[in-house]
Amino acid sequence: MPDTNVEVRKKLNLILGCSASNSKGSVSINDPSDTADAETVMVAGEAAVAKNVVVNSKGEVYDTVMSAAIVETTTRTLF
Repeated sequence: MPDTNVEVRKKLNLILGCSASNSKGSVSINDPSDTADAETVMVAGEAAVAKNVVVNSKGEVYDTVMSAAIVETTTRTLF
């Protein structure tokens, strides 16, 4: 029986750090650009933390870009 549907989804996960509480959190972006590379993502992440626009549930600002990964998920619908 052939596959009826195969779907590939990409997500960019950016891990940010908060020095005030020594904690970390994440920002996820669906369908990142195919041209996203380490340098581009780092520059964008650093720009976001420099603007103090990303905060945790306590209102503390994330001030460090810790890591980033592009995750691909393949879903094969059988029926």
